[in-house]
Amino acid sequence: MINSLTWTACYLFVGAGTYAGVIMMAGGHNQMPFLITGALYALTAFLFYAFLGRNSLLG
Repeated sequence: MINSLTWTACYLFVGAGTYAGVIMMAGGHNQMPFLITGALYALTAFLFYAFLGRNSLLG
């Protein structure tokens, strides 16, 4: 169950990053899609370790 939720969140952020990237590239902002996607990956990694990590950040 947890693995399924983790991968669902991962692909949700990948899809959101891709969608945002297409919109921004169409508007001429070529560097922004990479920065946004990287930020979403960092957020996903933080949330994963905060809620599910061995030494959880939340206690």
